Amino acid sequence: MIIPGNDAVKRVAGVLQVAGLDVRPILSPTVPAGSERLRIVLHAFNTEEEINKISRLITETGLSST
Repeated sequence: MIIPGNDAVKRVAGVLQVAGLDVRPILSPTVPAGSERLRIVLHAFNTEEEINKISRLITETGLSST
């Protein structure tokens, strides 16, 4: 999920981490400035509840429009 800006992507990652989700911000200079992103990895052991939770948080917090 692209979220431009180191500060912005760290803020979003923090919101999701506080909610108990293991997501990681990928920051510039690892990626070009302006293309910072949130790494979300799903595994076979993720529960339906976890997937619904991250979807809900992204939608409710307006992160999907970032």
